[in-house]
Amino acid sequence: MKKLILLVSLILFTSGCTSVNYEAFAKCLTDKGVIMFGSKYCGYCQQQRDMFGDAAQYLNYVDCAEEKNKNKCQEYNISGTPTWVFEDDRRLKGLQTFEEISKISGCELPQEDNQ
Repeated sequence: MKKLILLVSLILFTSGCTSVNYEAFAKCLTDKGVIMFGSKYCGYCQQQRDMFGDAAQYLNYVDCAEEKNKNKCQEYNISGTPTWVFEDDRRLKGLQTFEEISKISGCELPQEDNQ
């Protein structure tokens, strides 16, 4: 029983030791004019935002399901979400890796913080 408690404690402790803060990455994307078009009804959009954790608040995010954003989504010819639009009008459609977003945007990915 003691071994089991020790093992569970070790797993819980080590799982919390590595974290990545994507705040600077999200802010860089916004500073470079990158826009993420999504929809509150889109599961992949939610997954994409969840990948950023709390830093998602710093993304330039446009919800195409909201009436107030319909014109902007039409202006950018958004036909599906999620869609990332970059300043040079390059686009990434669908759920993307941080590496792919970083490569096109030029924003540096954060390194893991070992606490």
